[in-house]
Amino acid sequence: MRGGSPARARIDALLDADSFVELDAFAGVGEAAARAVVGLGTIDGRDVALYALTSGRDASLSEVTAAKIAKVQELALRSRVPLIAIDDSAGEPNEGLTALAGLAGICYRHVGASGVVPQLGVVLGAATPVSALMDLVFVVSEKGRRLTSPDHPADEGGRGPGVSPGAAHLVAEDEAECWRAVRAVLSHLPSHSGEAPPFQPAADPSDRGDAALQTLVPESADGQYDMREVVTRLLDDGRFLEVQPFFAQNVLVGFGRLGGHVAGVVANQPRVLAGALDAAASGKAARFVRLCDAFNVPLVSLVDTPGSPAGTAHGVALLRAYAEATVPKLAVITRRAVGDAYATMSPKQLGADLNLAWPSAEIGDAVAGPYAAAERGHVDAVIEPRETRRALVRSLELCVHRTVEPPSRRHTSIPL
Repeated sequence: MRGGSPARARIDALLDADSFVELDAFAGVGEAAARAVVGLGTIDGRDVALYALTSGRDASLSEVTAAKIAKVQELALRSRVPLIAIDDSAGEPNEGLTALAGLAGICYRHVGASGVVPQLGVVLGAATPVSALMDLVFVVSEKGRRLTSPDHPADEGGRGPGVSPGAAHLVAEDEAECWRAVRAVLSHLPSHSGEAPPFQPAADPSDRGDAALQTLVPESADGQYDMREVVTRLLDDGRFLEVQPFFAQNVLVGFGRLGGHVAGVVANQPRVLAGALDAAASGKAARFVRLCDAFNVPLVSLVDTPGSPAGTAHGVALLRAYAEATVPKLAVITRRAVGDAYATMSPKQLGADLNLAWPSAEIGDAVAGPYAAAERGHVDAVIEPRETRRALVRSLELCVHRTVEPPSRRHTSIPL
């Protein structure tokens, strides 16, 4: 029964060798039974739960298939392990009551696990309502072609296999690259919300200076530079796992490490729209901030933005995400935090633990330098750019274990 199943082959390609333990292998009969493969395994020695769907002549979601998926969803939640969904199905189920009820039950359990265990979705067929509920969505681009490059906007014809640019978080050229991306993301996330992200000792010295940062930012407020270069120069070994590089490119988000500690990076990108926070960029950054906060990933914000072209209306989602986040929050103003941008990009008043500024920074308005802000305690220190990595690593080591207890409530009433 195991031979020839594309679902099992994909699971074996993703997991550690010989680690897959299949559940309900004999539930159902024939093709319907093989359409959904569910079970447990390990990735880099860590337990994960997963299910894989493939298309068949009957695209409906049968009662047996839905029950198999529900079982592994509940197991992931009880065991507090990440849940991975690999979907190569036809998309929407047939509109029979059994299929729709099964879909609703699967969605209900994904919502219940949200923020408790990481949920990663791999979409190889058409997008489904389930993919919109996952923390991160991986796609393989059509005909081996990337959705877009990090430096060019998404084109109308490059939307991948039924997934819009705004919905896909990581895009691979082929399935092998996709499995590597899934493993890389998991290496930056804890197994559940009750533990810290995995620490990896760094060979890159924590006190490493970088003279190139001294001249990277142009003197002119209108001059362009690549914030991605700043990010990679600060992180351990220059490794930055960027999320959604093809969408809302005026802001960068992704994972890296500082002194071995996982960090989530949010950075304005002056090369695109001068780093302005439009609706797409604000939403992209806000979702990433909430993901990091859910799974205890400290946040590092690199700020250079003139603000929102429509005022705080576009930036409110990001402002609320930063305000609600209780993980350590560090921010560096490299050039501009003016107008409503100051209130949006992790200022001290939104609970940031450390706010640094480079000497050339403009803070609050176009004529206020960093020292005036430092006099009022709005920034903690004005540092030379070359010293930024050392300051961030030291500060993160000091506050990574601190705790903040949010007020007791059901949830905020944030507009969606």
